[in-house]
Amino acid sequence: YAEFLDRHPRHLAAVEAEAAFQADLAEDLEAIRRWEEARTGAPDSPAPWSELAHTLAHCGRAIDAFACFEKSLNLAPREAVYFFDFATVLLLFRTDAMSHYQLTEPELFERVLATYRRGMRLEPESFPHAADYAQTFYVIKPARLAEGLAAWEHAFKLATEDAERDEVRTHLARYAIHFGNQKLARIHLVQMEDPRLESVKESL
Repeated sequence: YAEFLDRHPRHLAAVEAEAAFQADLAEDLEAIRRWEEARTGAPDSPAPWSELAHTLAHCGRAIDAFACFEKSLNLAPREAVYFFDFATVLLLFRTDAMSHYQLTEPELFERVLATYRRGMRLEPESFPHAADYAQTFYVIKPARLAEGLAAWEHAFKLATEDAERDEVRTHLARYAIHFGNQKLARIHLVQMEDPRLESVKESL
């Protein structure tokens, strides 16, 4: 920002963007300070560790975030959300995770899936958790189409609202297309009624 603004001091958009960045940075640093204080004041409480982990990850301090997520899991091994949060950050920062834990990419994917599954066993009826788990298969390489389809079929069984079922139908249609079953894909799509998904439906 400094280099650009030195060359273009009257560039209003850059001035505003730099100011917003400074404000966000100050806010993040203050949040880290607050959660570090909370963690110090209640070292056996998992919540401050979890919140600190989220803030550190947001700032790009993935390695420090991993340690805090692990601590929150050690303190609350029966809290499903902590497993899902940790798995999500491992997936988002997989390059850092592979380096830190000395894992290959396939090994990291296995760890992420195993962490998600542990959370799902704790809250087996949770649709959001099942959907998050199913989403993971879009990232995994090489693709595991059969496992991904099974994950979305399981999520569909847990859906309790029409909007949730329509969301899952978009993914079931995608997998049907992957498997070359256009007829099944159309069956899923014609059942969708949520207008918010109309563009996705038309695209598929």
